[in-house]
Amino acid sequence: MESILAFIKNNKSIVLLTFFGPLLFTTWLYFDYKEKLASQRTINAYLDSEVFEVRRWLVPIEHLVHLKESLLARMDVAQAVSQRELERINALALLSATPDGVVLQRITARGSNLIVSGIANSSISMEKFVHFVNGSTLCAGGDIVPQPGTAPGSFEIECYVRLEF
Repeated sequence: MESILAFIKNNKSIVLLTFFGPLLFTTWLYFDYKEKLASQRTINAYLDSEVFEVRRWLVPIEHLVHLKESLLARMDVAQAVSQRELERINALALLSATPDGVVLQRITARGSNLIVSGIANSSISMEKFVHFVNGSTLCAGGDIVPQPGTAPGSFEIECYVRLEF
């Protein structure tokens, strides 16, 4: 026991460092990291303010993106409608070139089918018209057979309409 007390008297600095060293090191770490933590919090606050500013700038850009998508969708609809109108005009242009002796009374569209009703003054003029329709780009697939109408000389033709001309 005396030897331990003698060692402590002769080596006071070693004993003090052994007992108080971890406490001093922990205190140093606390204050050092406290300063670094305060610095990091300042940096984080600055970055948060910059992110907020950038998000404020992005709001009009996002609005423009949605506006662009809306306008592109409208443009697609307008192009589709104009294409359909062009198809209708082409169909009417083809039907306006009827042979002599054929008078068209009604043109009706049901889905993709086109129904043409008219009167022919002779079977020859009706055959010319049917041949004309079969040879045109208006109707798709197969030979068209005219159905007799209710009045003498009247007929009705139904065909599947091609979507492109």
